[in-house]
Amino acid sequence: MRWISSRFTTILASYRIYSTVPRTSKNSTTNQLPVSTHKIIRRKNERRKPSDTFGSLSSFGMKLLPLRISHPKQAYDASEEVVGEFEEELNEEEDTGWTSNFLRLQLKESSRELPIITEPVAFHRAQRKKMKKKREAEEEYERLYGVDRSTAKVVIDCAKSEYNHYDGMRYPPGDIQLVSKYWVKSKYKDDWFTIRPVMRRNPSFNLDESFSWDENVSLLDPAIIENTRKLGFRMPTIIQRRTFRAFRSDAHLLIAAETGSGKTVAYAAPLLSTLLRTADSHTKTIVLVPTHALRMQTSLMIRKLAEGTGIKIVGDSERWRNEKLVSEDWNILVSTPSFPSEFFSSFNITHVVLDEADMLLDDSFLSNTTGLLHALKIRHSANDKNAKDGVRLIFSSATYPDKLQRIAESIVDYEYLYCVKTENLHCIMPHIKQTFVRIREMDKLEKLKELIQKGLSFVSGQTLIFCKDWKNIDLVSRSLKEMGVEHIFLSGGRQAERLIGNLQSGTVRVIVATDVASRGLDLPQLRHIINYDFPRQISDYVHRCGRIGRLGSLHKCLMTSFVRRAWEIKHVNTIELAARLGKPLEDVELNDPARIRGIQRNLV
Repeated sequence: MRWISSRFTTILASYRIYSTVPRTSKNSTTNQLPVSTHKIIRRKNERRKPSDTFGSLSSFGMKLLPLRISHPKQAYDASEEVVGEFEEELNEEEDTGWTSNFLRLQLKESSRELPIITEPVAFHRAQRKKMKKKREAEEEYERLYGVDRSTAKVVIDCAKSEYNHYDGMRYPPGDIQLVSKYWVKSKYKDDWFTIRPVMRRNPSFNLDESFSWDENVSLLDPAIIENTRKLGFRMPTIIQRRTFRAFRSDAHLLIAAETGSGKTVAYAAPLLSTLLRTADSHTKTIVLVPTHALRMQTSLMIRKLAEGTGIKIVGDSERWRNEKLVSEDWNILVSTPSFPSEFFSSFNITHVVLDEADMLLDDSFLSNTTGLLHALKIRHSANDKNAKDGVRLIFSSATYPDKLQRIAESIVDYEYLYCVKTENLHCIMPHIKQTFVRIREMDKLEKLKELIQKGLSFVSGQTLIFCKDWKNIDLVSRSLKEMGVEHIFLSGGRQAERLIGNLQSGTVRVIVATDVASRGLDLPQLRHIINYDFPRQISDYVHRCGRIGRLGSLHKCLMTSFVRRAWEIKHVNTIELAARLGKPLEDVELNDPARIRGIQRNLV
């Protein structure tokens, strides 16, 4: 049958159709019916099967098929008028099958009253009972865990509104239904959800208390405090205030705080104050960073803090390669771990800072970093706990995996390692809008063009596109050229170092980069980050997100992530779960050694 209606289903459920084809034999009688005769009869003496409530033919058994019978006398007389009309129809038209002709005939008889199939009482009662229990369960759930959705603020906005998460909503023990749980299936393409900002200000400031720089006069030199005010820092952040106080101790420091919280000022301001108090030009401080771009940016920030103090900082250019300058005329050297370890043994070095310590102490950087540290005498080291003289180490990082502390404790005595952390460490940035889109690889460029055009519609603000490798950078770059969009791309530390001025000024609106730009870069004009390729690890997501919403950012920031692969969806599940529960991100591990080796090749 090419089409079925509920009317035909009712007819077929009420009757059985039989085709009577008598055999041709010598003993045949004159009472035999014509070969083309079809009769409709009701089967007797058989148990009636339950009807299909929903009008589906799938529940009918094989007994509904046409049967060949040898006793036409069993035909039911009440069906004779239908048989007569049916025989006339067969004579007039070409025989296309008994079912099609019969159904066509019955369709013409619109005036005939058909039997009505009603819903069984027991089934209807069970359905009502089931729906009542469901409503009661939903009401109980809302009473225990829900909120007033008419007034509550949406925290997670989903394409499917039933998955929305509201401020104050809680969840029962057990698995939580995530909107991204089944994104691994291709049918969920174009699905999305957005984590909306719940704060306007950077969480690095204490909203309950207000601190001023004047409270730190006993901890910092007045000239340094004045320079911080000139830079636009109206008050110290939480991590800065805690680090200033911890710096008075003799212990090594491990500073861990969210991205964009001012960790550079947190360790640089007390370091500069210490150098000014000692008034010893022979005292040296080393600041180690993982990339050339970060080396240049860090040295520029420290130089601004030291303006007018006479302290000399090198590391913002190739001048530190000059042997005479390096050996005589500097107080603070900012360098990558590529510096020869023999160089440090000839100076009176009092402090060594490991900025981005989670990367510098990763497997791929560890040999270079520890090689430099072994050339120094470290106070209260793991090998000599009683040594009171020597270098003081300061570890600074935006992530704090367990492995980082274990490595730090293998270098220094854990009793003399003081950890300074904030409550927002590893938390989803509450002042940044973050959108996740389930997308196919073939649709990425089209979606990217849409986002770029929207970003360029604003008067100012930069867009940073993260790609996993040079191949995808080239693909995105060619697409932007076709659009006529001016942009620059960064795939190495040297390139970022040369372009740091243009990046910070905002003259270039679109930037395409690998993860070389995810560490430490401070771009005040940056407004939108697009993860064309989702980061390999949660820690990389934290650092990418940390390029926006920083202290001094000039725009309301957002981040958009394209999600496709199974491992990407697994990371998104982790992020969504943390957002729903209001807890820090889990599985924040050290960096992927293979990716770090790519960055390490850019070091000199």
